[in-house]
Amino acid sequence: MKVKNKKTIRRLSSRILAANKSRNIIAALAIFLAGFLITATCYVGVNAYVSYSTILMHWHGTTADAVVNRPTNQQVELLRDNDDLAAVGIKITASMASKDGNKDFPITMTYFDENAWDMDKTLYDDIHGGYPAAEDEIMMSVAGLKALGIEAPSLGMEITLQCRNDIKKWESDYIEDTERTFRLSGYYTDSEESTEENLTSATAFVSRS
Repeated sequence: MKVKNKKTIRRLSSRILAANKSRNIIAALAIFLAGFLITATCYVGVNAYVSYSTILMHWHGTTADAVVNRPTNQQVELLRDNDDLAAVGIKITASMASKDGNKDFPITMTYFDENAWDMDKTLYDDIHGGYPAAEDEIMMSVAGLKALGIEAPSLGMEITLQCRNDIKKWESDYIEDTERTFRLSGYYTDSEESTEENLTSATAFVSRS
C-alpha cells in the first residue's frame, strides 16, 4: 500500500533543520563568548601584572632584580664576571645639595654608570636631552625643577646649588657647603613625583667624572 507522507517528511525535515540551525547558532555564540571572556581575562591579568610590576620598580627605584648595598671593588668585579647575570650596574649617592641653602628640600645627587642608567631609564617618561657626561652637567625631573622655581626648563640652562659631600652631616650648620653651577643636560617626567602635590625632596643625576 502506498503511503502519502512526503509532505509530512518534508515538514519534519524542515523543523529538524531549523532546530539544528538554532542550536548551531547558540553553540557558535557560546564558543565566541567563552573565547572573548578568556581573552579579556588574560588581557586584564597581564595588564594588572605589568602595572603592579611597574609600581614595584618605581617604589624600589630600579628595574634590577637584586641590589647589593655598599659592595667592595672585589665584589663588583666578581659580579661583573658572573655569566649568569645579564648586566651589573653601579648607582652611587655622590652628594647632597640644596637650592639657596634650603635644607628642608634636599636634593640627592646620584651617579649611574652606563649599565645602571640603561636599566633604570625605562622608569622615566618624556626624556629630553641625555644623561650628564661632563662634570658640570646635571639632569633632573620636571617636578624637581618646578620645586626649585624652574617652570620652563631648557637644555644648557645654568642651575646653582649648594653641595655637601659629607652626607651624614647634612643637618649640621658648621660645615661650609660648596656652591656649584651646573648645566642642565636633560630633564624627564617622573610619574611618582608628578603625583605628589608638594615634593619634600628631589633627585638629580650627575656625572662621576
